Amino acid sequence: MTVDYVWDGGGIAGAVTDGRRFDLIVASHVFEHFSNPVQWLLDLKSLLTPDGQVFLVLPDRRFTFDLLRRDTALSDWIGWYLREVDKPTAEQIFDHFAYVAHVDCDRAWKDPDYRSPPPMFERVQAIDLARSATHEDRYVDAHCSVFTPFGFVELCEALEGLGLFPYRVPRLRADRTGRHRVPRPSPGA
Repeated sequence: MTVDYVWDGGGIAGAVTDGRRFDLIVASHVFEHFSNPVQWLLDLKSLLTPDGQVFLVLPDRRFTFDLLRRDTALSDWIGWYLREVDKPTAEQIFDHFAYVAHVDCDRAWKDPDYRSPPPMFERVQAIDLARSATHEDRYVDAHCSVFTPFGFVELCEALEGLGLFPYRVPRLRADRTGRHRVPRPSPGA
């Protein structure tokens, strides 16, 4: 596979320096890692052709190691956007490492009340990682956002109401793997 563009932070559009526009942009299991998903979605729009589409594959919190984490709130996304966050914050890192768990995915699918998987990390490890990322200015990868398929759509609809989501969602398909599809640009957006 030939790599045409490398994105190493900052706005995603800055990685495409030749002015190229795309009919389809696929992001599989990366969106949840973005520390500023609102800005990423806004930047991505400038890389699409007028009829271009974005295809996202996102994990469903209920069936992954994020099971015990709270759904990301609109206020989280807005705060990260307004603060112009460009890498995982101490809060995002702490939340990820303090609450990820060893989840039996099959059991999670079969038992909606399953809430007892063992933690992957001790909370002291989570705060140490958050502290080192902050004080040493180093990147620590984390799931910055977590959601269910319909929770994700609700976040996008709320962003649309704020003028921060220049897409339309033609369909949502959630399946056993927790995948769902969104978004597609709105006409004239």
